[in-house]
Amino acid sequence: PSMCLPTHIIIDKYNIYPEQYADYKSLVGDSSDNIKGLKGIGPKTASKLVSEFGNIENLYLHIDKIEKDVSKVCMNI
Repeated sequence: PSMCLPTHIIIDKYNIYPEQYADYKSLVGDSSDNIKGLKGIGPKTASKLVSEFGNIENLYLHIDKIEKDVSKVCMNI
C-alpha cells in the first residue's frame, strides 16, 4: 500500500510515514504477503511502536523503554 497510496492516507490510516510501512508490516504481519509478524502485536501496537521508535532496529535499541508485555513479545522472535 505505501507505493500505491498518497502519503497523507498512509499517515492518517496507520499513523506512520510510507518509509516505515515495511517495519509496521514486519511487526503486525500480512498473510497475503506471507509475512508472519509477531504474535500479540496488532495494528494499534505496531503503529504506536513504529511511530515512537521510527523503525525496528531503533525499537530493539530502546527495548527497555517499552511496556513489559510488549517487550516480551518482541524478544521472542
